[in-house]
Amino acid sequence: MIGSGRRLVVFAEQADGPRAWYRNFYRYGMETPFAFRSPDEMSCVPHRGGTGKRLFLLNHFITANGGSRLDAGKVNARQYVLDRVQLCERERGRPVNFIAIDYTTIGDARAAVDALNARRD
Repeated sequence: MIGSGRRLVVFAEQADGPRAWYRNFYRYGMETPFAFRSPDEMSCVPHRGGTGKRLFLLNHFITANGGSRLDAGKVNARQYVLDRVQLCERERGRPVNFIAIDYTTIGDARAAVDALNARRD
């Protein structure tokens, strides 16, 4: 994708879209649950998309009361993100390709993503 200059990937969440290139993500990807009320509830168990897919979306945010800025300070910490990625990769047997994070300006999740990308280059 980088070599060709095409860097946009679009997926639908519910079903295939109206065009052949607009596919449901869960045909190709799997994810973790996304409804966690506290950091202690975060898990790597299969959710939408089942298991064994090539793409792996790690939902990494707290949803209690529409989101938690306080919890974001904890779960968005670089080492917390790296530890959860490592745990989920081990449990699911696939590398995490995407990390969904809330309150991206809180914590240093970006540093974790940069470290993961550097490790995979």
